[in-house]
Amino acid sequence: MFRQSLHTETLPLYQCPTTAGIFGVMLSGNVIKALFFPAGYPSYKITDASHSLVEKLSHDLNYFFDGHPVDWSTYSIDLSSGTDYQRAIWRTLQTIPYGTCWSYGEVAGKAGFNGARAVGNACNKNPIPIIIPCHRVIHKSNKLGGFGSGIKWKQFLLCCEGLRHENDKLFYSKAE
Repeated sequence: MFRQSLHTETLPLYQCPTTAGIFGVMLSGNVIKALFFPAGYPSYKITDASHSLVEKLSHDLNYFFDGHPVDWSTYSIDLSSGTDYQRAIWRTLQTIPYGTCWSYGEVAGKAGFNGARAVGNACNKNPIPIIIPCHRVIHKSNKLGGFGSGIKWKQFLLCCEGLRHENDKLFYSKAE
């Protein structure tokens, strides 16, 4: 999920320790530009500095991983790395309620577009996963679909929200 346009950024990359591993967070002041899963970020950009926002994010990620909803809207995020279409999809993803999933087609329709495949591409380019919950998007057949950081991460995140899966299919939602 590391966007090519972010490769040229000169912004520091902070380490964000959690119970699920050390995430990477790219910040511009107090604005999150990117969130990287463990082992998914360039180590040459890591700073040794600390940042209060990273400490808050670490706490909130751990709370989420423990199965609790987090109000991610309290974070300022920068989506300027995306196209107009991608930003529209990412904003729509932020409206998917905790503990539920929408199909790629549902996301497209709610964003005012046609085309489930393009939604999958936008999800794959999401610079701030979890906060922009692309893991909540599945196939209309209840198959989990893909995930840029690996299907195991998608399964883990869905389980954190009380959603269960078996054989790559979602079969239980606590919202039911």
